[in-house]
Amino acid sequence: MNWIVLVGLAAVAGMAAGAENPGTGTGAPPVLRRLEPEDSVVLRLPGPAPVTPAIKRIIPIAPVPIPSSLPKELVLSMPPVLPVPAPGRTQNATLPVDAGQDLAFYCQKQIGKWRETDVRKLLGAPLRSRPAYDETQAANGRIYAYRDPSGHYREIQFDFDVAGGTLRTVFVYPPRLT
Repeated sequence: MNWIVLVGLAAVAGMAAGAENPGTGTGAPPVLRRLEPEDSVVLRLPGPAPVTPAIKRIIPIAPVPIPSSLPKELVLSMPPVLPVPAPGRTQNATLPVDAGQDLAFYCQKQIGKWRETDVRKLLGAPLRSRPAYDETQAANGRIYAYRDPSGHYREIQFDFDVAGGTLRTVFVYPPRLT
């Protein structure tokens, strides 16, 4: 009985080996055997050696300085004082030197200092006025609209407090605002 077990084991081992490599050996069935040689073969033919391109060195040319038409140093200068052609005024007043750059910033610095008479001295008579209201819809000030003499803005509006009469807000409107 031992020899039968031994022969059976050998047969099973042979089948297992044939299943792992189906094309090799004679233990594989004829359908799975490789009868023709491999198709993938590398064949190297003689020919010229591969050519590597030569690297050409390029020598950069130093930049040539070109003289500029701009001055070497910039000199800061103040813009000229603009005349104030305010409607309803008999004489031409001029803007202060501080207001030459931007009238809105100059007027913003005057918040809490100016009264309505100070603005009238600078810009003349207002174009129109309207009441200013607080959160409870109670009138607590007066807003006067003036034309901007520098031309940067369409108009400038000043909000004055009713109680103290001092400037509390400056509004500026761009020229193309609709």
